[in-house]
Amino acid sequence: MSNIKSIKIKISNIYYFYILFFLLIITAAYHYSILLPIFNDYSMSKTFSTIANIHDHLVYYKRFNELEYYNFSIYSYFDNTTGISLLYYYACSPFKECNFHIIPLYLNILVICLMSIISLRITTKYFLSENLKFLFFLNFSIIYFAQLAGKDLFYSLFLYLILSAFLEKKWVQVFCYVIVCALLIRFQIIILFALLLIMNVKFMSFKLKVLVSYTFISALGYLALNTVLGVNAELGTGISNYVRTVNNNIYIGNFLLNPLRVLQYVIELITVPFTSLYPDIRFSELFVSGFTAYILLNFKKLPRLFDLSNNPFSVYFVCLLFTLLVTPIVNLRYFILIIPFLILAINYPKKYF
Repeated sequence: MSNIKSIKIKISNIYYFYILFFLLIITAAYHYSILLPIFNDYSMSKTFSTIANIHDHLVYYKRFNELEYYNFSIYSYFDNTTGISLLYYYACSPFKECNFHIIPLYLNILVICLMSIISLRITTKYFLSENLKFLFFLNFSIIYFAQLAGKDLFYSLFLYLILSAFLEKKWVQVFCYVIVCALLIRFQIIILFALLLIMNVKFMSFKLKVLVSYTFISALGYLALNTVLGVNAELGTGISNYVRTVNNNIYIGNFLLNPLRVLQYVIELITVPFTSLYPDIRFSELFVSGFTAYILLNFKKLPRLFDLSNNPFSVYFVCLLFTLLVTPIVNLRYFILIIPFLILAINYPKKYF
């Protein structure tokens, strides 16, 4: 990939790759020592069901086995299942015997390595403090996401690639990354490209850009909630269901209540590391603790997020957040994927303000 260039060897970079190697060892050890012994006994009703994203993995495994005779259509391809299953299918194809329950671990480890290199390049180029590069390892969720087949690590990789191209104003690269990501991982990423274009319009003030972007994603959120999912889709009793109720009455539920959805994400991010320990350990939430601890200790830096005119990382994070708000269901897992970019935004050096 053109974004991955040679990095000048520094002692701190050597430490960086030592930590990366240690992280990968932990990831593999978790897989073989903790996950595999109980994998075949998986059940949603059992307390260890959150040890990895086994449910989604089995969905991809089913599609993986169907690919030889699966009838494709434009609609069925963009189901957020077929694309990633195809990726694993071709990863397995060179091998005569391929254990689908093992091969994702190695492919995901490769993705983690690529992400770490791109992150290192970004922090080396745009940040003053060398220590900021180590914030990449706050993302303990990498260990969780790497265990089985899933979209999350691949999606994160593309978010890093898009950020790198966006910072260098290489719009053709941004577009290419978005298209590939849309075809393989999540087609909703196209919304991010539209928002980045809006936020870079020269003749509009940043306040107007934010208002236009917010109105745009609110309209898309209404369509997603009331047409794509349908009026009878199960959303539980949370804020998303209330948004749909307001939409049914005055059509602007997303526009009015999206801030509450953001607040719900923030509250969950802060509380889940504590609630994940009782009455049963929920591993998917426990791995969020690195992000939670860092944000609580550095909450005074959060106002930097609002200086969009001088902080391209804040622009990128806001666009990611707006893209997320189009998704009807509030799921902390989606929010975790964009937290690394929030951390970059609040640490963008004042030198550039």
